[in-house]
Amino acid sequence: MQSIDQTQIETALNDYQQQIEDYINNQNPDATVGDVLGTQKVILQAHQQLATGLPYDLLVRTHNYPSLPDELRHKFRYTLGTELYGIENSRLITFEQSLPEIAGQKLALSFKPATQADEDLIASYLPEPDPETGEIDPAQLPDTLPGYLIGLTAEFTQEGTVIHSAEAGNMGGELYETLGLWSPAFGWDQAVNHPIAGEYRAIGLDLQGLNKMEAARLRTRMAETREIVGIDDLSRLGLLTKRELFGDLMYATIYNYFASNNEQDEVESSNINIVSYRLPSYGVYSTVIQTDYWFGLARNVTFSGMVIDVDRLAIQTVAKSNNLDHRRTYVESVGMRASALEHAVLEEIWGSDENEREGVSAVKAIQLAMQEGQRIWIVESGNVDFVLTQINVSSEIQSEIENAVSTGKNVTVHESPVVYSASGAQIFGYIIKDPNTGAGAYKISGGLSGGAIDSPSSGLLPYFPIEALHHLVETFGAPLQKLYDCIVESLEGLMAFIVLVIITALLLRLGPGIIGGALVFGLIAGYASGAAAGVRPDDCGLTCDDHFTNCLDSSIQSQSGPVYGSSACFTCRNVCESNDGFWPEIARSIGNATRCDYWNF
Repeated sequence: MQSIDQTQIETALNDYQQQIEDYINNQNPDATVGDVLGTQKVILQAHQQLATGLPYDLLVRTHNYPSLPDELRHKFRYTLGTELYGIENSRLITFEQSLPEIAGQKLALSFKPATQADEDLIASYLPEPDPETGEIDPAQLPDTLPGYLIGLTAEFTQEGTVIHSAEAGNMGGELYETLGLWSPAFGWDQAVNHPIAGEYRAIGLDLQGLNKMEAARLRTRMAETREIVGIDDLSRLGLLTKRELFGDLMYATIYNYFASNNEQDEVESSNINIVSYRLPSYGVYSTVIQTDYWFGLARNVTFSGMVIDVDRLAIQTVAKSNNLDHRRTYVESVGMRASALEHAVLEEIWGSDENEREGVSAVKAIQLAMQEGQRIWIVESGNVDFVLTQINVSSEIQSEIENAVSTGKNVTVHESPVVYSASGAQIFGYIIKDPNTGAGAYKISGGLSGGAIDSPSSGLLPYFPIEALHHLVETFGAPLQKLYDCIVESLEGLMAFIVLVIITALLLRLGPGIIGGALVFGLIAGYASGAAAGVRPDDCGLTCDDHFTNCLDSSIQSQSGPVYGSSACFTCRNVCESNDGFWPEIARSIGNATRCDYWNF
């Protein structure tokens, strides 16, 4: 494939959408969503008396346990070790717990200076505040630190409490990390990463969907932090730890990534007669440190951006028609959307009208290659040898392509790396897909299953002692308070994903990003491009009644709710009132999902 006209694809999709609308209007102009998509009703059976037991005969009992043995429990395991020639050398940290024990809990890997001397050295790189205003000029913040002089201690935390710690060598050194899930039926499913000493890594777990209580706890913590960050009482800043100031922001990002996927999965599956459930999944939202080497030794370190690396995003699906092709198509569309979300959220967060930024993911890299006129190859067993002579990739990616094809997979690749940012950063994207199931790995060069964004700005502030941040919080205190106000009101929505990381941007001197706007994403794997979503109104100051009025002014007011005789707007307002005043994008009930995003209608 080469030089596909995106405009013609969009025109064809718009024409098809218009044909569907015309057909519905001709058949039944007053049709509701339920009339078009179908509805489900619970058939009630009223029994006069309760049964004394289940109507089944016990034939055989294989085991009788007083408690569930460890080998039959689903578990999560995290390990960190030193690295030697790409493999683990010595183990530093091992964390393993059952999924019920860690459900809804915040996990993270962070680093702190190993000694007071290391801490003093880092603090010495923070510029002095202006003697008259007391503020620090963000332009004077350092872009690099001498990593080879700074010893670090790795800390693995659970809900902000340090569970394990170990000496991790100097800042900038490469480490060996594994994340894995244990299934009693299939054993360990494990991913290997190579983090850099000094990065902050927020670990997110999506265990069959995210729950409201977890969002409420996160929102409460953010509200408490907001009060401490108050511009009128900077003396209370000492009550904060860096995990509270930065960790919650990082964790909220990966949390909302999973939440966004879950909402989209539910809407899409319910509309096309697919039953879909989230299987235990995990991912990491991390700062990225780039190390400069001198004769093979790590020397200086530079903050080079942020990444989302989702090593496992699994679903259990079945088509109600039992059509395997229908199921495979759905799985492919979920993978495309999840990959697009990995770059689109970064562009929305780090970009602004004054300072546009470009993120990248596997599907974005392939789209950029198409726009450049590169050939897009579908690599299979019959053409793998020829294609590998036509593409410009590293030997590691070539080996990965060969191994994938040898096991029956196909791989979508483009000819050469693409430039995705103004700084000239390059990336190569590729998709490894199972042609039988539609499941795939959407990867970018560097071994990431996710998205990245390039940034030349300093992001070393999380490594400074908390006491040294007083003047920075004073500089950014007012906008921080305003943004925290928005977070407290909208954490459970997609807007929280955008607003939360804007605060990180302020503290990392990346500048405030776009405060408003809904997440824009598209299915752009080289075959189609999506249209932009509507803009969600700023939730700050809006009540459920305000949203309800806006809903009634949109075309969504004519749609039916999940209960017979109810309307969509009334249903959405009821959910808003029971959800601490946050207007949902989707109102859920058993077997149904009602759209509340009136701004898209």
